[in-house]
Amino acid sequence: SSNAQHHNSSPVHIPCTDVYFNSLNRLAVKFCHLAHPSKVVCTLELLKDMTISEVRQRLATQLNVDPLFIALTGQSMDYQPRTTQFREDTTTGRETRLCDMVSVTWNLTCDTLYFEIIPKLATEVCLTTIHVQWFTPQLTRSYTYPIALP
Repeated sequence: SSNAQHHNSSPVHIPCTDVYFNSLNRLAVKFCHLAHPSKVVCTLELLKDMTISEVRQRLATQLNVDPLFIALTGQSMDYQPRTTQFREDTTTGRETRLCDMVSVTWNLTCDTLYFEIIPKLATEVCLTTIHVQWFTPQLTRSYTYPIALP
């Protein structure tokens, strides 16, 4: 009897374009904590057109933290975390999308993002990195320090 009811039920139709779009735009993203960049904390299946807010929300659910306190950065060409965090464009208000976050160069993408839990709202923190260089009296560079400023 239950089999007969199952066969009589209407099939669920999923538009072919949605299935095709989702299969092409799905990406398994590894998340590593910035303090331990070689250790994968979790891997999430995400869509490339997701905004940074949506990515933060999915990661926050996995980590059981408030998404507003998650800062994200990507991978550089030398497979290390970038020194700047992703943030929305303050001139246009456009949020960074996952496809932009995983782009290393115009033809190279990565599958790893780095995060840290920060004490201020991630939407309010706009870090700028400056490089301070120390010179000897003979004007040869002795040290360069990258410093992140709010």
